[in-house]
Order: sequence, then structure tokens, then C-alpha cells
Amino acid sequence: MTKQAFIQELSSALNPMDSKFRNELLSDISEHFIEGVNQGLSEEEICRNLGQPSSIAEQALEEYKINAHQTQKSYKTYTSYETYKDEKSHSTKNNNNVDIDKTFSNINDIDIEMSHCNIRLVPMPQSNDIRVVLQGKTRHNNFTIKDQGGKLIVHQHTPLIQFVFRFWMSNPSLEATIYIPHNFLGNIKASTSLGTISAQGISGNLKANNAGGCIIVEDYKGNEIKLVSSAGNVKLIVSDSAAPTVKMHSSAGKVTIEAAETKKVKLESSAGNVIANIKKIDGDAKVYSTAGSVSLTAVEVYGNISVTSTAGKVKINMPKDINCQIKAKKPSAGKLINELTGNPDSPYKLHANSTAGSVILSALQMDN
Repeated sequence: MTKQAFIQELSSALNPMDSKFRNELLSDISEHFIEGVNQGLSEEEICRNLGQPSSIAEQALEEYKINAHQTQKSYKTYTSYETYKDEKSHSTKNNNNVDIDKTFSNINDIDIEMSHCNIRLVPMPQSNDIRVVLQGKTRHNNFTIKDQGGKLIVHQHTPLIQFVFRFWMSNPSLEATIYIPHNFLGNIKASTSLGTISAQGISGNLKANNAGGCIIVEDYKGNEIKLVSSAGNVKLIVSDSAAPTVKMHSSAGKVTIEAAETKKVKLESSAGNVIANIKKIDGDAKVYSTAGSVSLTAVEVYGNISVTSTAGKVKINMPKDINCQIKAKKPSAGKLINELTGNPDSPYKLHANSTAGSVILSALQMDN
């Protein structure tokens, strides 16, 4: 199929849509063709990558019916700090440069929801205020940034045709940096559809969701953390003093945790490896991968442990006399090596299993 035929078929299928949104979608599709040709692709290859025009139209119309009314009602365009301060000022939607710097006081919770943006969460020493800085370029520069009854809202409104962009967009050039007081104890929610979410040295309960990139959290000081990525790696480093409840999941990437101490732990990957290095596990832990290998290293365990993989190798590194009952059996398509004796009278059980890979329980050499 050629570009012209593709766009004609898509345009016809989008007839029920308001002309404003239909023209925006068709314009973006045309730009995707230009970007694809610049990357050396033929029009036929671009059409195959985009999918059937009827499928694109069906999804776009469904999203349009759900979101169009609210979009028209609530969208406010803030493309610079001056525009943000004065809602009556002239809209600069065609200007893709973003430069917003805003400070908020008396914030209890933070809700960040971006569509094509890198998110950075960093501590702000010697301050109880929260500072929001948005800088870079974006084609989707519709933002809501406000204090909503003690909750900080930072939203980049999702375009109706976002699902198309995922085929083509490179790493976003827009970056949202949220400076957070070092003693902040509220809930922090951060999500982006395309980009990287990174956090360093923050406290508070953190929930991060990334549909198209990685999540990296270092020196975490809070009590509860949940990290989910659909297409990237997820990594967590916990500070020495922290013992959070941890949930981490990646559909297509690697999951890694390094911690001195944790409470309840759940680590999962659908298609990648899972690596856990935890000195002390003070609670139940589940470490699982569907298509990758799983590795768990721990020195002290005070809970039930389950380490499993459907199609990869399972490796556990613990002291020979770890305080667990050892429950491991030979896989149907691999070998079992067990150097641990454990404690048969312990209330805790260590389950290790792989369907198609080897299971190795290795004894750590402990320093005297």
C-alpha cells in the first residue's frame, strides 16, 4: 500500500470524528511517513509498521468517544511560564518549546502523569516546598499544573492518537524535574507513556508506571514502593536504613534490586531476567520470571521465599544453614544442584523451581 492510499482509507474510516481531531491524526500520520522515509524505509514498510488503517481508525474513534468531551472541556495550553500564569494570554500551541518553573507549598501528595516525557524525582535539601521544572520540546504541550487540595497535579494531557506515536517517536526531549523535600512522607505517583522515570534519594511512598521505558530508583528512603514498566528495565537500590515493601514488574525487561533490608517483596518479569541482592529479607518474598533466569542472593531470611522461572535458570545464593526449610526438586528439563541444608524446623520455607532450566542452590562463603 502507498502513503496516499493509506491516508485516503484512514480518512474515510475517520468520518465520524470531529474534523479538528481527524486532521490532527492525518497530519501526524503524514509526518510518520516522512520520518520513516528518512530512516530508509519504503512506504510499504511504513504501512506494515503502522498496521491496518481500519484498526487505527477503530481505536482512534473509541478513544475519541471516551475522551473528546473531557478534552475539549478541560484542556488548557501552557507552553511557557508566562502563559501558565495568565490563562487569558495568547495561546502558543504551535511553539513546541516548554519552559515552566513553579514552586508549591503545603503539598501532601504528588500526582505526575505525562505522555511523552522523562521524569526526574530529586530531593531538595533545606526546603519544605516542591518545585516543578518542565524544560525541552514536545509536540503535545497541554499541561495542568496545580495544587488540588494539598495534592500537586502535574499532567501532560495524553493525545487521542498516542498509540500511533509509540511506533516512531525517539526518546523524548521534554524533561520534568520534580524537586521534593528530603523529609517528604506523602504518596508520590509518577507515570509516563514514553520516556524514563528516575528517582534518587527520595522518601515517601512511590508508585511509578512506565508504558514505554525504564524506571531507575536509587537510594530510596521510603516505606512502600511499586515500580511497573511495560517495555523497559526496572531497577531499585534501597538505602541502608530503609526496609520497604517492594513490588516490581516488567513485561519485557530486566528487574533488579539491591538492598540491605526489605520487608515483603514481589519481583516479576514476563520476558526478562530477575536479579535480587538483598542482605536481609524480613517478610515473604516472591521472585519470578516467565521467560528469563532468576537469581536471588540473601544472607538473612525471616519469611517464606519462592524463586521460580518457567523457561530460565534459577540460582539462589544463601548461607548453607539458612533459616528456611529447603523445598526444591529436579526440573523436567534441567539439573538440580543443592548445597544448602537449611533448617528443617524453621517456620519459613524456601521454594525453588524451574520448568525448563536448571535449579542451583549455592552456599555463600560467610566471613568470620
